[in-house]
Amino acid sequence: MGGGRNHGELAMEGGSKYQGNGSRLTYGRNFNFGTLGAGYRTGAFDLAVQLRSTGWYVDPGGARDEDFRIDAASQERRVGLDHKSFSFRDSVNHWQGTRNFADARARSSMLDYAISIPVRYYGQDPAGWFALATLRYNYFDYFVYDVIQYIEGEDIHPIGAGLTFSMGSTEGALGGGYRFLRGPLGFDISLQLLAGKARARDFHIQRLLNFIVYDSFGTGLLYDLTLFFIGKGFEIRATAFGHRYYSSGLMVTRGGYTRTDIESNFLGPYRIAINTKEAGGLISVLFFAF
Repeated sequence: MGGGRNHGELAMEGGSKYQGNGSRLTYGRNFNFGTLGAGYRTGAFDLAVQLRSTGWYVDPGGARDEDFRIDAASQERRVGLDHKSFSFRDSVNHWQGTRNFADARARSSMLDYAISIPVRYYGQDPAGWFALATLRYNYFDYFVYDVIQYIEGEDIHPIGAGLTFSMGSTEGALGGGYRFLRGPLGFDISLQLLAGKARARDFHIQRLLNFIVYDSFGTGLLYDLTLFFIGKGFEIRATAFGHRYYSSGLMVTRGGYTRTDIESNFLGPYRIAINTKEAGGLISVLFFAF
C-alpha cells in the first residue's frame, strides 16, 4: 500500500490535409492517488499485484478543445517510437503549424483506477540483471464543465457543461532492468516496451453527439527507478516512474441533433490518435508471503 502523485496529459487528435481541418482534445493527468499491493516471492521469481486509484473524482488540471485549419505549411509528425528511423518523439501532438478557428478551455473532474501485475525473474542471484513483464489495465472518466469557448468571428462566451470522456486500455509490457543490493538497502532501474489496445467514448453534451473510438492499438514505454529497504516479509519502496502510450484507431459518431452531426453518423469511420505522456512518484510498502 502507498500513495503518490501523477503528472501528465492525454490528447485525442484527428485531422487530414485532404479534409483541411482537424481537432484536438487535451486532458490533464495531474492527480494524487493511493495504492494497495501484495506480492509473492519464491526462488528467482517475484509476482506482485497493485491497485491504483484516485478513490473519487478529482481535479486533474483542466481540459482544452481545439478545432484547427490544416494548410500547406502544416506538418503531421509521428510521435513515440518510429521503427523506420529508429527515433523517438516524446509528444502527445501530431500536428504542427496549424491555426485554431475554435478554442475552448474548461475545468474538469476525473476518476482514475489502474491494476498492474508485474512479474520478475532474477535467475540465480537476487541482485544484478533481471527480466520483467507487466500486464496493466487503466480506466478513467472525465466530466468537463465551466467551458469558455471562442469561435472565429464570434464573441468569447461561456457554454456551461462541455463533454464527458472515458477510456479503458489494456497494455502488456516486456523488458528488463538491473538491481543493486547491499544488505537490506538497494535500488533497481527498469525499462519496458509496451503494446496495448484501447477503447474510448467522447460525448459532447451541447451537441448530443457521441464520438466512439474502437480498435485503437499502440505502443509505448514503462520505466522506473526505485530505492528500497527490505525487511522480514515486507519491502519499503520510493519509486519515480514514467509511462508513454501512443495509439491510433478508428472513430465513428452516433447521435446528434443538427443535420451536419446526423450526417456524420454515415460518413465514418475516421482515423484518430490518442496519446498519453505521464510521470510521477510513489511511496509504498509491499508485503510478501514466502
